[in-house]
Amino acid sequence: NIYFHSFWELLFAKWLNLSNIKWLYEPKTFDLGDTTYTPDFYLPEFDLYLEIKGFWRDDAIKKFKLFKRLYKDNKILVFDKQELRKKGIL
Repeated sequence: NIYFHSFWELLFAKWLNLSNIKWLYEPKTFDLGDTTYTPDFYLPEFDLYLEIKGFWRDDAIKKFKLFKRLYKDNKILVFDKQELRKKGIL
């Protein structure tokens, strides 16, 4: 019953399930002042946010950098095409 924004996010969620890793999809939106940022996944067991990226638009880069600056205590990783292939997800 989850609507994913991309096929890669769906594949990643399936991989997390097969790996028995608990996850939440877009569970929190962070205030960045003039805009907001919602990471794709949160892994509670690791206290880790994950962003799945096929490509970076300029506004997405700006939001991601601002999030990292404003919310330094929140761990976040980006899984791009190379990382998803490395893990056998793509």
